[in-house]
Amino acid sequence: MRDEVFPDMFAQAEMHRRSINELARHSLQLCSRTRTAQPSQAIKLQYEQVADAYMHHDGGMRHQLLAHLREQGVTERILVDELLPGAARVMGERWANNEASFVDVTIGGARMNETLRSIAARRADIDQLQDAPSMLLAASGDEDHTLGILVAADHFRSIGIEVDMVVGAAPADLARRLETHNHGALGFSVAGNRGLNWTKNVLSALKPAVRRRLPVVIGGCITISRPVQDILEATGVDHVCSDPREAVSLCGLIQP
Repeated sequence: MRDEVFPDMFAQAEMHRRSINELARHSLQLCSRTRTAQPSQAIKLQYEQVADAYMHHDGGMRHQLLAHLREQGVTERILVDELLPGAARVMGERWANNEASFVDVTIGGARMNETLRSIAARRADIDQLQDAPSMLLAASGDEDHTLGILVAADHFRSIGIEVDMVVGAAPADLARRLETHNHGALGFSVAGNRGLNWTKNVLSALKPAVRRRLPVVIGGCITISRPVQDILEATGVDHVCSDPREAVSLCGLIQP
């Protein structure tokens, strides 16, 4: 029995090691792709493998994956910009196609959030900027997962924006917070229609003087599923944009 089991275990371990090394090699190719380019089949496979690691019943699988990626030179920027968002889309597609349970996707998303929070905490210790422009970035508590706002916050910080992130606050509470903090802009990360309604309620709760001085932008998956004009009319925001640098430029926080 032992002779039959152990060779199989070693073979699986070797296959997994080779798979991770292949993932690292392909991940480095992401550096040369533009953000608007469609991923190749090889890159889509890498997203699948990252999703597998984060959804695996063995929670240590993702740590092994991350360690190998670091060894192969895959940066945190590639991980945050490409691999985790790509893997998150894979998880969402699996759920929509009944290929994964909501529990599996929630566990995978929570593990991704943990990775992103860890990266953000390290960067915050290094990247504190004096007199940096600031924005409040918000998402409703009705969103299925908070991965989107975590990725967005990291993008904004990487271009020199100080981010105050709020998830799940009541519209009236968020409005009061904006009245007492001098943020340069307000951003919303929205995935679906429930988030649109919450965004509208937040803006309705703002005092007119605060609303007049505060540019407001909305981004997230909603910008793919709904036309821009529909989003503007449904919420009352000033701008609809899914690119972080363009978003803060539209809000006047940086020069275009």
